[in-house]
Amino acid sequence: MFKTRMITSTLMLVLFLSCSKEKLPEDYIARVGNSFLTSKDMPEFDISTPQNLKNYVSNWIVDEVLYKEAVKYHFDKDKTIEKKVQDYKKQLVIDEFIKFFVNSRVKTSDEEIRNYYLSHRKLFTRHRDEAKVVHIVVKSFEEAKRIKTVFLSNNINELEKLHRKYRFETKVITKGQPIAELDKTIFETPVRKVLGPIATDYGYHVIKILEIKRKGTIKPLDEVRDEIIHRLTQLKIQKAYETLVDSLLSKYKYEIKTEVVK
Repeated sequence: MFKTRMITSTLMLVLFLSCSKEKLPEDYIARVGNSFLTSKDMPEFDISTPQNLKNYVSNWIVDEVLYKEAVKYHFDKDKTIEKKVQDYKKQLVIDEFIKFFVNSRVKTSDEEIRNYYLSHRKLFTRHRDEAKVVHIVVKSFEEAKRIKTVFLSNNINELEKLHRKYRFETKVITKGQPIAELDKTIFETPVRKVLGPIATDYGYHVIKILEIKRKGTIKPLDEVRDEIIHRLTQLKIQKAYETLVDSLLSKYKYEIKTEVVK
């Protein structure tokens, strides 16, 4: 009898441990009680560094312990919260529906972009002087002098080495930028000249002037292409949305009590 009980108890313990083991996700990263954070639950963004990952896991644990404690006080049954959840879910469904039937179907052709540009050229007038430059900032005066020498030499091999080391890119600077020491100098320097080293609180600057465009000139199409695409896309989305809503309003019966809503 005693031996039978021992065997039964042992079997129950083995079964319990076996079931418990099966419930543990193999790829879990953290847990709070019976809640698990697995690799599948991790977002695809903002965890690219060890610190970001650590922060995300820490925040998840804090949220879980707060949620579990809130459930003990039946906050999960609160009617106001349930209503907010329903409203939020409803809005998410609407947003996804609009994305699918409106946003994803909006296309803009090259011809439309070109026609918009030609019809709205004044919209793309420069309101300030602009300079296209290559700009490098370093900590050492001697290093800045060496960079300037390479720029002035126009030696392709040396320039390639410089680019590999500093990963510099051309960029457009608008007159009136915060660094006053650079602002005046850039726009008073002839094109193709190399400035520097110029000392500021940020370090030593070396700047090669590639191009200067004055206030009042029109930006070329390739410079404003993305802006035009954005404008046309927004206009088309708004029009498609209004068309969709109008069609649905004619499809579904609805009523507004005018004695209440005046």
